[in-house]
Amino acid sequence: MLVRTSLQNRRMTVPDLAASWSAAGVTASKTTVRRRLQDAGLHGHLAVNKPLLTARHRRLRLEFAREHLNWNWVNGSVVLWTDESRFTMFQSDGPTFVRRRPGEQLRNDCVVQTVKFGGGGIMMWGAMLFRGTGFLTRVVCNLNRAGYINILSDSAVPSAHFLGYGDNFVLQDDGAPCHRAKIVNDWKEEQCIRPLVWPPQTYPCRYKSTWRLYQVLTACCANRKTLC
Repeated sequence: MLVRTSLQNRRMTVPDLAASWSAAGVTASKTTVRRRLQDAGLHGHLAVNKPLLTARHRRLRLEFAREHLNWNWVNGSVVLWTDESRFTMFQSDGPTFVRRRPGEQLRNDCVVQTVKFGGGGIMMWGAMLFRGTGFLTRVVCNLNRAGYINILSDSAVPSAHFLGYGDNFVLQDDGAPCHRAKIVNDWKEEQCIRPLVWPPQTYPCRYKSTWRLYQVLTACCANRKTLC
């Protein structure tokens, strides 16, 4: 009963489950409830964040999947994957995990020293293809429509040429407003650049994992640049 109740509502806490069990005539401590759940393989974890998908999002995802159902590595090898990332000089923008004993939360090696605005940082644009990585470009302040066209013209297209693709590549970028502006789309059409547009609220896991490796490899280079 305890396991079934927990599976029916996975957000119930141990006190909630203990109260539910008690209402059914079974008296048990919170420790006992927790132990029974762990014996059943039900351990407490932070819920994973997932984009909210509407009916429209699901439809567009399905259409995208059907359109690319027969894609293979040859099709994917001509995709120019692009993205922007911010690197901070002093600290990471994300959480830092440490392993400590009770009462050690304020030890110097268990805390993250912070400064305002991360101590300065730099925004970088990068690209990669099947044959290798493209040019790494600094993004000066906020990226707008004109600035993104300059990046496409001065870095994206030259990256494809440098890696031997010429104009035979497909450009992938995310749904940022500056990427989807009309003037940007018009420029892509004028340059005969084929886009690979992800459906909204789509998280391309394999692409993001690979991009994260690229970020790590270029972080040291980026942090040596002049900070904006």
